Amino acid sequence: MDKKVVMGLIGGAAALVGIAVAIHFLNEKSEASGGDDGEDVADLDAEIESIGAIERDQQGMIKWA
Repeated sequence: MDKKVVMGLIGGAAALVGIAVAIHFLNEKSEASGGDDGEDVADLDAEIESIGAIERDQQGMIKWA
């Protein structure tokens, strides 16, 4: 193979690895700053409580009390 093709393949692979690492660190940073997950769970629990207690009938199917 020509030297330019080999260098192009190595450069392309390095670029892909660089992009993957950048995306990984951006996802970690967004997860660290996104402290709203606890509030989302609390909101969901409040909505479930407003619907009523969950019970199961004799066949195991969920029904709302």
